[in-house]
Order: sequence, then structure tokens, then C-alpha cells
Amino acid sequence: MTHAEAVRSLTDTMAKFTAYIGKHLPTDVEAKLAELRAKETKPLAKAVYASMAENQEAAARLDRPSCQDTGVIQYF
Repeated sequence: MTHAEAVRSLTDTMAKFTAYIGKHLPTDVEAKLAELRAKETKPLAKAVYASMAENQEAAARLDRPSCQDTGVIQYF
């Protein structure tokens, strides 16, 4: 593999990784949020947890980032 091919391969891999992490939470984080949502008693907090869950579902279904301001990642 040439240097240019290695750079292209690494760039492609990091682009896919970055796209994925913007759309999916780790399973342990999703599980904890579901647990907290189920235990929550305050109406506003329940609504926030529900909105977060709907947003994550929509991100997966629509193949879009779960947050519209995901920031900028720089790799060195």
C-alpha cells in the first residue's frame, strides 16, 4: 500500500467513524438514559428525556446527526 493509499484509507475510516458517532449513542448510554427516563418523576425532566429519546430514534431512522451542532472534530 502506498503512502497516498494509506492516507486515503485512514481518512475514509475516520470519516465513517465520525459520521457514525454523530448519529448513535453507545448502548450503555442509551440504556442509562432509558433507566433514568423511567425513574424520573418531574414533568419537565420527563419531557426532556422523552425528547432526547425521540431525537435519537429520528437520527437512526433518518440517518442524520442526533444533534444539529455536533461541533468540529480535528484529527492530527
